[in-house]
This record gives sequence, C-alpha cells and structure tokens, in this order.
Amino acid sequence: MVHGGLLSAILDECLAWACAVEKKAFCVTGEIQVRFKSPARLGETLQIAAWAVNSWGPYVRAEGEVLTPEGNLVASATGTFASLSREESAAMQAALCLRPGDIDVLADDVATHSHANPLPPGTGKH
Repeated sequence: MVHGGLLSAILDECLAWACAVEKKAFCVTGEIQVRFKSPARLGETLQIAAWAVNSWGPYVRAEGEVLTPEGNLVASATGTFASLSREESAAMQAALCLRPGDIDVLADDVATHSHANPLPPGTGKH
C-alpha cells in the first residue's frame, strides 16, 4: 500500500497549486486535513484533482481528492492557504525549473485547469 504521508504531501502540493492559480501568486499551507477512505495499491495509477473553493483577502480554501482508475475515492483533503506577495512569488518562480507548457501562475491569462484530462470537482465515487 502507498503510505498516507506520501498521499498527504501530494494532496498538499496539488491544493497549493489550485490556490496559486486562483490568487495568481504562490501560496503556502496554513492548515490541511486529509481523510483516507480506501487504500492505494503500489503501482496503481491514481488521479488527483484539486480546486479552490473560496477566497478572502490573502487566503484561499481548497479541496482535493485522490481517485483510483475506477473512480473510487482513496483520500480527500481540505486546506487553507495564504498567498505570497508578488515579490515573494516572483522569487519562488525564479527558483523553479519551469518548462514550456507548465502553468505560469503569475501570468495574467493563467489557465484554470490542467491540460491532462482534468476531473471536475466532486466527480469521484464516494
């Protein structure tokens, strides 16, 4: 089975990116809650989706889920994130190794979804 800590870290990263797209700035985790529903098997392909739920001031609330290929829910997460300043975000982006096609959260026309078969929020089998 896949360790829950690994799934938690992946969900944290995905929620942070969803918040970054929402705020057009990189975001840091304030709190995250992960609920495990079923095991993820080693070698199994999983689909992970995250989306911003609401935003106020510098904060964003996000949700996400990990699904099996059959659409069964493995884990879900909710979290609150704080956006970094434009200057801090620019410094973080400069440290990343972005490639053509990667999402540029600082761009004015940032895409609000992934290019790889995105799952609409809440479409997993719960």
